[in-house]
Amino acid sequence: MSRFRVVFTNPTILPEGVEILKQEADVFWSEGPDEASIIRCVREHKAQAIFTRVELITRTIFQSCPSLKVVQEHGIGCDNIDLSAAAEHGVMVLNIPGGTAVAVSEHTVMMILALAQSLLPQDRCVRDGKPGCVATPVPLEGKRLFLIGFGNIGRKVAQKMAGIGMTVGAYDQYITQDAMAAAGVTKIESLEEGLRWADVVSLHAPLNEETKHMIGAPQLAWMKRSALLVNCSRGGLVDETALYHVLREGNLAGAGIDVFAREPIVAEDTPLLSLPNVIASPHCAGASLEGRARPAILGAQGILSALRGESPGASLVNRAQLRALGTLPV
Repeated sequence: MSRFRVVFTNPTILPEGVEILKQEADVFWSEGPDEASIIRCVREHKAQAIFTRVELITRTIFQSCPSLKVVQEHGIGCDNIDLSAAAEHGVMVLNIPGGTAVAVSEHTVMMILALAQSLLPQDRCVRDGKPGCVATPVPLEGKRLFLIGFGNIGRKVAQKMAGIGMTVGAYDQYITQDAMAAAGVTKIESLEEGLRWADVVSLHAPLNEETKHMIGAPQLAWMKRSALLVNCSRGGLVDETALYHVLREGNLAGAGIDVFAREPIVAEDTPLLSLPNVIASPHCAGASLEGRARPAILGAQGILSALRGESPGASLVNRAQLRALGTLPV
């Protein structure tokens, strides 16, 4: 039996996943994350699968690589992959639901606490030799946390923040009031209601046509001047220009951002990084060793299972598009 061929677009996928793939496949690394490099690598090796993290898998890649059968996302969000083009070319797109939920939820909590405690300004005071220059922390006990999206990550954030005494509400059109109540969370029926109500807002929604810039200038204007915004989900959910202006003008107290519209992020890409009331991290919320090992392992297993012709189950993201076009593999 001939071996499968798999291309990696990102070398940060841990060896645990690579070793699983090597049992049945030859693996190759793209020279770079750009479209041309990925196409060149897939075509050279006639690869049947791509394992990607944040790199863009575009329509041109699907058009140029007829050997492709599977694209495996390293996490849950697949907004970096052209799902329609994949379906048109009969390519299955797989993700890993819940693979990094613990790590992302902990990173989210860390950002909320750091913002509320003015951790970075206090750290800068100490480093600058000004120990008396202490920003005033904001206690979170008794305050209101509004979650936008109540999937695996949102649920874990709710559990952790309720433990320190926050009242938690959530907006998610796909989760029932009873399900939220069972988790100790109040279902909030509209985005406006939640944003006006909240002291802290945390985003946990997928990025698609409906959610792009769901937090823009009008939505930011609904929030309290004392409120905090944290985004460890997808950069495109927030209009970064609008966010910059409300933060700079003091109409929002602070923001914690792990994800940006353009990644990898560099300071020149956004003025948000120039603001003292912004905490930023480089899309690393799920990058703990445990958080990265699980998706690496599950992703490798998913690729091999799909290439063997086994059913990918719930991890098949573009099932509806494949069925609609009649390209769903048997």
